[in-house]
Amino acid sequence: MAALVLPVALLLVGAPARPLPSGDGEDLIQRLCLAGFQRAFDDAGERPPVGMGAFTCRCLVQRIQDGQGLSMAREQCTTEASRRFRMTTKG
Repeated sequence: MAALVLPVALLLVGAPARPLPSGDGEDLIQRLCLAGFQRAFDDAGERPPVGMGAFTCRCLVQRIQDGQGLSMAREQCTTEASRRFRMTTKG
């Protein structure tokens, strides 16, 4: 079940598809991401692995800063987090 929560968690993040300004913009996206991530796991009655939320949200912020679109950033960060935290995604 936890494998399905990560993609849902990242769907809850609303972030611009253009590079972010440094500072406050990064912090806001990071906080929104972490809140959505935790809410998705809570709603599923699951506990994410320690560090998974921070890793996933840092990945998302970095990819958006690098100019990647939100959909692609979500997909790639989900895959990376699933591998790093040994979860399997279904799709």
